[in-house]
Amino acid sequence: MEVGDKVRLLSDKEEGVITNFLSNAQVEVEISDGFRIPVLRSEIVVIQEEEAQYFGKGKISLPPPSTSASRPRAAQAQKINLEQGVFLAFVHFNDQILDVYLLNCTDFEVLFAISEQTQSIQKGIAAHKIGKQKMQKIHRCDLTHFENWKPLITQLIFFKQDQMTFQPPVVRTLGFKKTTFFKSKKQAPLIFKDAYLFRIDESDKARQQAAPILPPIDSQKIREQMLEGEPKKTMPYKVNKPKAELDLHIEALVEKPEEMNPADILQYQLQRFEQNLENAIAAAMDKITFIHGVGNGKLRMEIHRILSKHPQVRFYEDAQKNRFGYGATVAYLK
Repeated sequence: MEVGDKVRLLSDKEEGVITNFLSNAQVEVEISDGFRIPVLRSEIVVIQEEEAQYFGKGKISLPPPSTSASRPRAAQAQKINLEQGVFLAFVHFNDQILDVYLLNCTDFEVLFAISEQTQSIQKGIAAHKIGKQKMQKIHRCDLTHFENWKPLITQLIFFKQDQMTFQPPVVRTLGFKKTTFFKSKKQAPLIFKDAYLFRIDESDKARQQAAPILPPIDSQKIREQMLEGEPKKTMPYKVNKPKAELDLHIEALVEKPEEMNPADILQYQLQRFEQNLENAIAAAMDKITFIHGVGNGKLRMEIHRILSKHPQVRFYEDAQKNRFGYGATVAYLK
């Protein structure tokens, strides 16, 4: 008996899932309406998948099909389970509350630890072992406070009782933005419900390739070469005059922002900001406007810090508050 096992109460017809061990004699069970109740171990029995298959019920948590009633339920389950990996699934408990499940759709048992990140501090949420092809409810989120959701840090270790090829541990940081979160809805494996689904069994290091590294630009050197008397046939630098307004929202810069974590997004936005600032200086522009949005203010603060120290910037200010609010900065160049 372990967390995530489906059980039946002997004193009732109610079924549920083990969510916690309260003591040697008691466990916490979440029943069908979402409530969690303490139950004596002697009062529950684990429901085996073979039992459900024998009585023709399929997966115990499988709801009646809604959009494809003509397709056999077993065929739907088989199609969904073809997707291998470890996932976080955000499932609606009601209009405002989301239950967060960890789905282990692999042939490995997984040790996991999940925490919230607040600057340099982490707050633990859940840590346990989850069996192969098992699910476990780990958290609950409130959609009304979506803007305050903290990035989730997941740590995974894979193992088998018998021989196995080495699987490196995974550390993944998952941030959330409305523009990408609500586009991730699909039917989740194992729980067979619509969910906002995110695969997490790939490390941050492996995903950093999604953000291209931009080469540094020396604007002073470019200007010196442009002002030399006789133009050369070939110039080692090519200056692309930037637009007067540059949108630094990550959705305007890359095709798949959902594959980047918050730290990578901020780094990439700053690279694009500095690249266009140096190009604007090299092209002798009078000013350039950077649209950074409001958000948590980190990008705006970093842009102002860089502008305040740049020798080629006369001054800077918030740009057209009636149009951008505090979401844009205009830099006036020398």
